[in-house]
Amino acid sequence: MATEIPGPITDEICELAHTYKVYLALGLLEKAQGILYDSAILIDDRGGIVLKYRRINPGWHSDRVPKKLYCEGKYFNTANTPFGRIGYAICGDLFADEVIQMIRRERPDYLIVPMSRSFGGDCWCREDWHLSKKGVYAKQVKRAGVTSFLINGLESGTDGSFGGALIIASSGDILAELVIGQEGILIYQVTPNH
Repeated sequence: MATEIPGPITDEICELAHTYKVYLALGLLEKAQGILYDSAILIDDRGGIVLKYRRINPGWHSDRVPKKLYCEGKYFNTANTPFGRIGYAICGDLFADEVIQMIRRERPDYLIVPMSRSFGGDCWCREDWHLSKKGVYAKQVKRAGVTSFLINGLESGTDGSFGGALIIASSGDILAELVIGQEGILIYQVTPNH
């Protein structure tokens, strides 16, 4: 399932970005020199990868996996775009003090946060998401101080990622939300002052 960056899969996606003149942001499992990373890339409207980020928080894998195979990134960086400076944090990175400090130092205009949250194994349910869990994410975004786009994968089955998306202002206010459990597109006009 892992892919090189750049590699055949990302080359195809870059070509789509170029063809349709759009920026694309996506998370993927990266394979580099026999090592796996939980990564994300930003592709510009000319089809170039302008930002690659590797998750810093190790919570994406079990403690029992080989440490030389499953690795983490060390750096938070940003990319300048026509709509502001963009940075990434992947899922649990929002709960790592080290990453929050890096984000606050770099001060991007926007943060993209790909996630893969599910109800399986966690002792919580759909109601918990609405009553408290999404509020926990909003508090973490406020700590980071950056308007953030949280996008959760959507998989079929009861143990898969439950989908949904949130746009959260730097103040921690939820600006827009895509309902969990349904396919859809979330559109919202943001300004760098949020």
